[in-house]
Parts: sequence; C-alpha cells; structure tokens
Amino acid sequence: MVRAGCSGLRWGGIREGAQCAAEGGQLGIMEWLLEKNPDMLREHMLMCAAWEGLDLPTARRLRWQHCQRNRRVEDEWDEDDLHNALVGALGDPTPQWRSKVEWLLEQGAQVPQDDNDNEGGKAYDSSEGGWYVTLPFRAVQGRFPGESICERFEWLKSKGHPVDCSCGGEPLAYAIIGGYTATVAWLLEHGATPAAAHARMEDLLPGQLEDKHLGVLQALKAAGCLELRDFVHGAAAGGAMAVVEWAGEEWDWAEDGVLTPALFTSGAKSGSVEVMRWLLQRGCPMSEGAWSKAAESGCEAAVELLAELGCPIPADSQGIFTRAVERGAPIATLEWLLAQGCRADWGKARATVGKHDEFLEPFEDSKVNVLAWLSRKQREEDERARQQRT
Repeated sequence: MVRAGCSGLRWGGIREGAQCAAEGGQLGIMEWLLEKNPDMLREHMLMCAAWEGLDLPTARRLRWQHCQRNRRVEDEWDEDDLHNALVGALGDPTPQWRSKVEWLLEQGAQVPQDDNDNEGGKAYDSSEGGWYVTLPFRAVQGRFPGESICERFEWLKSKGHPVDCSCGGEPLAYAIIGGYTATVAWLLEHGATPAAAHARMEDLLPGQLEDKHLGVLQALKAAGCLELRDFVHGAAAGGAMAVVEWAGEEWDWAEDGVLTPALFTSGAKSGSVEVMRWLLQRGCPMSEGAWSKAAESGCEAAVELLAELGCPIPADSQGIFTRAVERGAPIATLEWLLAQGCRADWGKARATVGKHDEFLEPFEDSKVNVLAWLSRKQREEDERARQQRT
C-alpha cells in the first residue's frame, strides 16, 4: 500500500521519501525508492538519515555506495559527514545506537565541545529547516525517553568523550520543554547553565505548560534557578492544575505580586474551570479581558463561570464573538455568547470562517455548519429588526 502511494512521486518527493524511510528504519521502502533513482545515493542527507534509522552493517553499505557514486575513498571521511553521521547515530531510538556511535568514534568522530564553534562543532539537521545544531542539542530532541538521553551522555563520558553542557542553554531548554525531568537534573548536575537557557525559558515556558512539566519545574527550583514569575502564566494558560497547586504550596503568590487580572485571563485562556476557581479563591482579580480568552478556548463551562461570577462583558463584545468564531468555538458556545448579550459582526464572522485553515485547526463543528448557522442567525436578527421598524 505504501509503495502504491509513492508510485507517482516526482524527484523531490522520492528524495524526501527515501530520507524519511531511512530515518524511520524502513529499509525495504528506502531501497525501493533508491531503485527508482539510484543517484540519490549521492545525497548527504540520505546518509545522515541512514545513520539514525538503520543498523550498522546497512549504514556502512550505504556509505560505501555513497562513496562509489561520488568517486571518493570510503575510508576518507569528510569532517562534516562524520559529524552528521555521529549525530544521526546518537539519535537512533533503538539499542543499536551504541554500536554505530562506537564505530564512528573509532573512525575519528569527535563530540563537539564548543557551542559557538562553527567549524566542526556543528551538525546539520534537516528537521530544523537548515539550522546547524550541536550534538547534545540533537540528542535531547531525539525520539526516545529522557532517561535514555542521560544514558547516552554517560556512555560517551565513559568512552572519553564527555559532553560539555556548560557552553549553552539549548539542551537544557529543550529538555525542559519536553518534560524530561531526569535529563534536566543530569544537565544541571553536569554544568548546564540555566542563565544561558533562561532566554529560551522565557520564550517557551509562558506558552502553555502541562502537568508533565511538574517534575522539571521541581528540579529547576531545587537548583535555585526558577522563580514563580517564570512559569505561572504558562501554568495557568495550559490548565496545568498539578503545577498550579504545587506552586501554591511553594511560593507566596500575594507576596510575589502575581495575583493580577492578567493571570486570571491566562487561566481563562485554558478553559479550565478548576484553574479559574483556584485563582479566584486565592484573591486573583478578574477583568473583562478574560471573556475573549475564555471564548477562544471554546469551553462553554468557562464562559458560563464568568457570567456566574459577574465578570463584566467588555463594550467591544463583537470582538469576543469574532475571536470565538476564529478559534473554532462550537456552535453551542457561540449561542451562549449571543444569549449573554454579545453582539456579532456577521460579515467579519463569516469572513473569519472562510479564511480559517480547518486542516491546521479544525472546527469542533464543520465550517459548513458554522457558516450555515451564522447565516441563519443573521436572518433571524434582520427579521427582528424589520419587525421592530414596522
């Protein structure tokens, strides 16, 4: 079935397909695609993918074929190719990573030690759209549990190739985002610099945290590099109740000055009634800005709670309705907003639905149903206005 789906691929699709197959360990599919265009064996990125997803004998065979195609001697490694192969092998999620990495180290591969060294210390990663990243950074982004990352770093250290964690914050930042508690603790213990990662934490953490980040946050606090302000909005916006409750036990929120209308609005963004009530019980004030965020969440219970609590509806209620439509709120929530007195700009609402990419962010109710509902509600409103005039 997979081959049938690939039968009409052009060159670019065949190349990408072969790389993905190699990276995913799908040897049969990769070889079938190579039969269609053997010149792909010249491709450096195919070799990278092979070292990540295929076993050592197969990767070495492809390496030999690659050298034959490019009229190169197999034993004469290009420095970039050697580093890229090492990055791929270290990112293999299966136990075969060890034999590949050991063999590559015997060929002269070096673990990069300087995050700012642009010559030899970087490895190309196509998944990053052309960015050059360090080997430790690539390992943290791998497709395996966080504990396995520590195991690989420890193994490299035992072989005389310690990973220098003190030179930059990318590995630490991405371990934090991934929720890899053991990896965060290991990196902190081995010299990772929270100060270097802090900029990334500010950029990424305030988004939407999940309960899986609790262990990571606890490790950061134990290391003395976490403040309540660093993550409280992200915890509220993500509806991470376990994180919120833990933070409530560890910090004095009133003393830290975080109980603001903006924090409650972050909680409304999550649509979590539990988080919103928790914040209110601790004296967090509301503001009318919470309406738009609750509406965007699409959670009818969240907007009902705002009405129950007497949160004032802003004068620009049309904006609330349009944003709710834009975020794919269900028709039941839109009905409720209208019943609470929100006004609708029907033209803007329909235009918003028309521009919405349902593939990237699907509506809870289909676009067709939402458009039909908007048209019907506008007709009903127009009819009421006509009757009032007569």
